[in-house]
Amino acid sequence: ACTHRELEGELPELVLAEGLPLMPPTLVLSSSPAGGLPMEIWLSVLSNIIEVREIARLAAIARCFPDLLRTPEVWRGREVNLHPASLESFAPHLGTWLPAWYSASRLVVPKSQQLLSAIALAAPHLKVDTAWRFNAELRGASVDVVDYGLAVRRSGNTELVVLGDAPLPTSSSGGEPYLEVCLDERGLDISDGANDFGIGVTACDPTDIDKLGTVAVEVPQSWVIDFSRTRVTLSHNDTDVARGSGDLCSGALQEGARIGLRVTSKG
Repeated sequence: ACTHRELEGELPELVLAEGLPLMPPTLVLSSSPAGGLPMEIWLSVLSNIIEVREIARLAAIARCFPDLLRTPEVWRGREVNLHPASLESFAPHLGTWLPAWYSASRLVVPKSQQLLSAIALAAPHLKVDTAWRFNAELRGASVDVVDYGLAVRRSGNTELVVLGDAPLPTSSSGGEPYLEVCLDERGLDISDGANDFGIGVTACDPTDIDKLGTVAVEVPQSWVIDFSRTRVTLSHNDTDVARGSGDLCSGALQEGARIGLRVTSKG
């Protein structure tokens, strides 16, 4: 059974600190350097390992570390990712962290118009991208969206389509759009053999889709790769355009398998 927590409602209300400076703060430390090492050494070390999810653990190392973690030097050039699961506890303090991310390469946050608007108002210089998640609203009846939109679970044989809530992600350097999924669990065979697993993209705005359909190939303006028991098929607008056979079929998709999809500039 899947133990992921269900996606619950809207993202928490964002509270930004008043008087947020437009320029990055100056480092002022009241504690002695940890371990007797120069502060420059610790800044260099932290800049290579810092992640939002590690803030609490790193802050507990020494009394001076909470101040160190809020310096722009630590986050310079880093990609700052706010995980949906941590946003509920982090949101009330987000305003005090934005100055620390002044020199970050970009900030990646879950899709929330309130959140994006607040960040744009408080830190207009900061590059912000939307993290890709499964859309809990744009899904079929036999698809459950779990783990804050980071995973889905199949529960039946009908209406097996789910869309993302944002365009395909790219790297911070502006590379080609790429999406990769992992088959965390693979249950007993519940398919009809015609289509065991499919992954694809659509050029259609999700707000313009009146009905998802029962399978992915029915999504308008779509390119879908379907894995069946005997072959793999590429479809465009519900029409087969290429097929392959051999080892490349649904039988090769075991638990832990990773399936990636890249969209090149040539389509």
